[in-house]
Amino acid sequence: MYVSCSESVPLVKELDASAIIRKSNIIYDSASFQSGIPLVPPYLSNGIIGGCFDHTGFQHLPKTGTPQGRTVLGYAGHYYMHPQTTRQAMLPLAYITAGFKDGSSLLNMMETSGYKQELDIYSGVLTTEYDLFGKTKITSFAHQTIPGLLVMKIDRRASDPDKYLVLQINCQTAATQSSWPWKPDSSLIDMKLVEGRVEITSTTNMVETKWKVTANADFKIDGSTLQVELSEEETVLKIWVPRDDYPENQVTDQSYSELYQSHINSWHSNWERSWVSLPEERGNHIWNRGNYYNLSNFPVVPTKALIPTGMNANVWGFTFPQDVYYVAENLLRSGHFERYKLSMQYWLDILPEVLRYSKRIMEVEGGFYPWTPPFDQWDEFEKNGVVGNDSYEIHNPVYVAAMVWHYYQRTNDLEFLEKYFPIIKEVWRFYSNVSHANDKGTFDVNHHHAAGQDEANKLPSSKNLLCASYSAEYAARLYHNAIQLFPDQDSELKARVQKILDKGYERGELLNDYGYYATYEGDNRPPNSQKHPVQLNAVTFVPMADRAQETPLLKAFENRYYLTTQAQKPVSHGWTYAAFALASSRLGQGESFARDMTAPQFCAQADPRWIQFYEYTFWERWTVHLAYYFVTHGLYQQAYTDALVQDWRGYVEVFAALMPDWKEDSIDFKGITTINGITIDGHRNDGHLRLVIHPNGASTISLKVSSFEGDLNISGDAETLGKIPAGRLVTIELDPEKEVVIYR
Repeated sequence: MYVSCSESVPLVKELDASAIIRKSNIIYDSASFQSGIPLVPPYLSNGIIGGCFDHTGFQHLPKTGTPQGRTVLGYAGHYYMHPQTTRQAMLPLAYITAGFKDGSSLLNMMETSGYKQELDIYSGVLTTEYDLFGKTKITSFAHQTIPGLLVMKIDRRASDPDKYLVLQINCQTAATQSSWPWKPDSSLIDMKLVEGRVEITSTTNMVETKWKVTANADFKIDGSTLQVELSEEETVLKIWVPRDDYPENQVTDQSYSELYQSHINSWHSNWERSWVSLPEERGNHIWNRGNYYNLSNFPVVPTKALIPTGMNANVWGFTFPQDVYYVAENLLRSGHFERYKLSMQYWLDILPEVLRYSKRIMEVEGGFYPWTPPFDQWDEFEKNGVVGNDSYEIHNPVYVAAMVWHYYQRTNDLEFLEKYFPIIKEVWRFYSNVSHANDKGTFDVNHHHAAGQDEANKLPSSKNLLCASYSAEYAARLYHNAIQLFPDQDSELKARVQKILDKGYERGELLNDYGYYATYEGDNRPPNSQKHPVQLNAVTFVPMADRAQETPLLKAFENRYYLTTQAQKPVSHGWTYAAFALASSRLGQGESFARDMTAPQFCAQADPRWIQFYEYTFWERWTVHLAYYFVTHGLYQQAYTDALVQDWRGYVEVFAALMPDWKEDSIDFKGITTINGITIDGHRNDGHLRLVIHPNGASTISLKVSSFEGDLNISGDAETLGKIPAGRLVTIELDPEKEVVIYR
């Protein structure tokens, strides 16, 4: 693939990105059903509309409760409120089932031949083919550039008219929430046939969603179900929720081929930005499918924040700032700045409500972004008390501020930072108001309602929660950094941040007999008692390079499998294992990273084909139905990215945490973005190296190339150095418009 020549810089044969990415397509055939591995329904979404489809190409499993996750059609703006708890959650918009005109079932694998289903992640298209009383091919996609549009083309040649397909678009979805503790009332469904299309209004106790269905087929309205009888050889079904900013004729006037082509063109151009090719199938699948899920879940228009299980809303039908942060970081590292920026609008829009919520629930001024922000009607949410103790998790707000700052770090977009500075300021105001000077000369984090990220601890009013202490310090640093660029008029807030940073937060009282910090003062629980490894937060979630070198943190990392409940068994509690892997990668521990990647158990916490992760090891916990848990997937994707290129310490390190089995094999990657907007493409194989640094306007890079020894050749830098030492941190002057190549 890579060859040397007589010139000073090796030539490179262009890699076929589509071939690399399509190695991670999800493919099922008839033999898949006999493998003994549960089928995972493929996921289609554009962040506004979408969901999972079953093996038939439709959605016959709409209820939660299966380890594969339910198959439904979700819409980001369709939600309801549970009247007793005020919990708000997304409600599926519909689910599509199918049968034959004679009443017989489509769920008939024993008479099916020629079965194949493929999700092409390079194009975002799902194709399902089989011969069952006639050849059938179903091609589906959630349109990448027209929000709210789902398209299905059904090609079928039935053996006789009795075997025409009849689709059922089921619009009453309240019963699909049967295993939830927050059950909804039935929705009001109104359907009208208007000029060859069906106009539907689905009304919950919070919202009225108007949507439309068109098809070259016969419609029949039966209560809350729309029947679509397919008699044509080719039927194009369009389901969409109209938007004022996207004229309806973009949907109605375009042919299927036009919609299909514009959709795949967008996917292809997005993929050309960034991808990886690793010497292991697992890593390729996790990273490249993760990138597919990121592009599927973060739309091209502003909308409400990602739900951790996406449009399926498997149990968690609401969002968490922490969970969004864990996934969104991958958009920055893969260069998808536009989607990231659009997703940030939500957090700024709700800031006024957040400020009111903070005063009402926490009795504190500032931006306390709640553990689970409501969709709407903030003053009704938790009006008679919080939904649960987790609402008091005070580590949460910093993740929203971190999303602002991390975007700025990798774009140098001062206009963005100025617009979103109020988030950083108000989050810091909250933390400053729960930071109190003590008689040791340091500051305590304390509040009369305080719960920790380690959810195994349900005690309110815990003093100096380690997760909150790290979050408060990170918020102080972000505010302090931001006001160097945009001087703030709030002299009291500025003076307070300087004082707290000078004095520091109290952690000495947290040091326990095992040599690492406890999760809060008075936490005398034995090892293996925590749910989450909060001791690693200064490496993983609020990265502070100086704190990451402190002995208690390194001791906790060394003993990470002794921190959390049953981790050695191995049993996963939430995203704990993924946090272990991210910590190993960032600390440059390739062997530890490899060990951490043996922890997720097939069919219990990870699909054995690496299609999805479950939140828990479900043979131990109740969350059997928490499939497509994008939070864990996002953290694992971060870990693989940082093993190749990381920048959390303030400089760029390449190949910091290679697994032992990788070192003699070929590694390729493209478009990993680092601080100052620099992107790096890379190749290494059998001692050979080629890195291409794209400055994108940057004038310098602080760089360390690990896993090599001796000198490396460099070409294209402004100083014409000729060589740089491997394994050492160097500062390289760049021509902002010229690529730099490092090679051996």
